[in-house]
Amino acid sequence: MQAPSSPFPTVASLAPVPAASPAAAEHPDDAAALPLQQEEAQSALEAISTDIGRTGLDIIDSYRALKLHLGALVRFRAAAHTPLLSDAIVARVDTLIDKLRASINALEQAALPLPKLHNDMYGVAADI
Repeated sequence: MQAPSSPFPTVASLAPVPAASPAAAEHPDDAAALPLQQEEAQSALEAISTDIGRTGLDIIDSYRALKLHLGALVRFRAAAHTPLLSDAIVARVDTLIDKLRASINALEQAALPLPKLHNDMYGVAADI
């Protein structure tokens, strides 16, 4: 069974391109390949940077959704229910609230430098 091909570039495709030498003038095809390799590296870095930026936005969207769900659960727990909720249901809702708070705290305390990494990668791509 073959492994699925990755949309991401390989390490080899991001390897630095050697500077053109006088010998490159003797082989015009080699000299023409250098700008193409640089464009490919730039394109690969931009694609990776875009994915990192999207991941950062996904995390922010997920965080906001978790906060909204937490608020809804807390309001549900505090509301007066007729008939009253069973002790088992109340305990399960309390457990969900605790787990949701723990997830939100983990996101708040994680120092994910995705926006900076995203900008740095675009900077490298622009300098290629």
